[in-house]
Amino acid sequence: MCQSNCNTKANSREGFRHLTYEDRIIIEHLYNVEEITNKAEIARRVGFSRSSISREIDRGLYQKKNSDWTYEELYSSDKGQMIKEKRAKRKGPNLVIAGNDKLATYIEEKIDAGYSPEVIEHWIKNNGEFKIKICAKTIYNYIHNGILLINEEDLVHGFYKKKKKKKKKEAKKTTAFKIGRRIHDRPAEVKTREEIGHWEMDLVEGKKGIKDPYLLVLTERASRKEIIELIPNKTSDAVVRGLDRIERRMGPVVFREAFKTITTDNGSGATRCNLKRIAQVK
Repeated sequence: MCQSNCNTKANSREGFRHLTYEDRIIIEHLYNVEEITNKAEIARRVGFSRSSISREIDRGLYQKKNSDWTYEELYSSDKGQMIKEKRAKRKGPNLVIAGNDKLATYIEEKIDAGYSPEVIEHWIKNNGEFKIKICAKTIYNYIHNGILLINEEDLVHGFYKKKKKKKKKEAKKTTAFKIGRRIHDRPAEVKTREEIGHWEMDLVEGKKGIKDPYLLVLTERASRKEIIELIPNKTSDAVVRGLDRIERRMGPVVFREAFKTITTDNGSGATRCNLKRIAQVK
């Protein structure tokens, strides 16, 4: 791996200095007035590396609306300075990198050049220029929390350990229903709608917040005949009692001849009913 074998002296930055507000005003003039969009040329005139100028311009860009309703992208020295001061306020006594802008800028430039936090950690440890040692995990945390002015998308190499989303535990009654009979287990004649006696069952709920009774709706798939029964709630016991009332009105023999199969959804009212009552229809 060529990255780990690089001479660390080549990675030191002699004559380092920070961008000042005056430097940003010069960048603003070159970019906005002289319309120099070549960042390497701006870097040469201001006396900074291309990566530093490129990152600075990206931070300070904004959309200006013209009188003809068109937009143009310009650099703002005030915006760039504001971001710099905002980063300075984030530095506290508990931060390893607190007060060390030189190290912060070094890390930002190396990430901008395409190196991973793991490689940067190795360089910092072997570079006598920095007295502070910082691990890759801390660099990741600083990027994530906005302490380093680097977007997570700028990382060409390296990775974030994303927290795994906890899978919501399935209700026991839903699991029990899935273990039971499924819609694919229905006889083939149910799908063709050629044979009478195959029904679909559903619950119709009233307006939310109003304690109206529910409607237990049974629809015959071939003839589209419907039977509607009022039930007090959507529990499985209420559904079973509703079916019992229909059976008493029709008579047990006629009921079993009329209802060869009943298909329900996974609703709470249908779950236990599907196992307790509909199995008896067959």
